[in-house]
Amino acid sequence: GLGGKLGDALCTLLEEIVVPDAAAQQQARVATWSRRESKWTAGDVVERIPAQLLLARLGEGAARYVLDRCTGIDNEPVVATGPPKSHMEMKSITMRDRDAARGWARMLAVNLSARITADRSSFHRHPKTLTLAFSTQSNFALHSKSGMFPPRSFSAGGLEERVLTATLSLLDASRATFPLTRLSLQASNFVMVESGSHAITSFLQPSRTLPDSSRPVPDSQTLPDSSRPVLDFPGHAQPPSGLKLGAGFAVPVSEAPVSAALVSVAP
Repeated sequence: GLGGKLGDALCTLLEEIVVPDAAAQQQARVATWSRRESKWTAGDVVERIPAQLLLARLGEGAARYVLDRCTGIDNEPVVATGPPKSHMEMKSITMRDRDAARGWARMLAVNLSARITADRSSFHRHPKTLTLAFSTQSNFALHSKSGMFPPRSFSAGGLEERVLTATLSLLDASRATFPLTRLSLQASNFVMVESGSHAITSFLQPSRTLPDSSRPVPDSQTLPDSSRPVLDFPGHAQPPSGLKLGAGFAVPVSEAPVSAALVSVAP
């Protein structure tokens, strides 16, 4: 910021430029007990102090810092903080009875459910803990009651009703004394979950096609002569050309027609 010694230096420089008379400068300083409550603004720094004078009085680094701040320039990189650890909805207002508290609880539940739905869409997670906190008019200390957050649902409306039911259960279990002065609802302890759309997409994907070398042969398929397994059993003839092979290999006992007795040999 531009407080402290740097702010004092800027105020002094502005006073010298705008109020050249030394006596008038002293009166201006006495009029305000602190220069931090001065009337000077960032616009005054840019418009009234020449850049060369600012550079001569503050040095290159400080002068550039002041000009950047006063013109709204910030070259510092943005640091990503990641997903929030919790989401909270809060209302500070006097709630004189349970009906009033239930009405505000409904609003908090609806708003919190919307935020959880958006959070799940962005970060694919769901909270485990729901916490209701309140303070009373007779005791400003914060009291809280926690329970399990309702299971996730692909319907935002359904989640709202479940969160409301859980919230009212916590409110009843807390045995709060009215009037209340504050009521808050918080979701925390997030765990990663698989999104429903991803699960459905995976379910609808076609099965992987097996290569020819590993694809099973259907019962009705006729193997070509070159790929038909050769069975070398003494006293048994090979099956005639064109014979369809099923779960087992049908091997004729003799040279008789196919209607003769067959011996089934498991593959």
